Amino acid sequence: MPSSELKLLTLNIAHGRGPILHQGLVKQKTILKWMEKIADLLMDHQPDIVALQEIDEDSQWNGNLDLLEFL
Repeated sequence: MPSSELKLLTLNIAHGRGPILHQGLVKQKTILKWMEKIADLLMDHQPDIVALQEIDEDSQWNGNLDLLEFL
């Protein structure tokens, strides 16, 4: 019998900076570490729908990382 449950996950990525308040002060290595944690969370929970806020694409401040592509 198919499940009628729908898993929705919404996250504020905070530009991948983690708990650091200003994104311009975060090194690319730190951003990638936080993005790996977020990717693990998504894989662990296997949501049907994901809504992401503050996710950057090709930002100069983060070394032109595409965070959505990374995930």
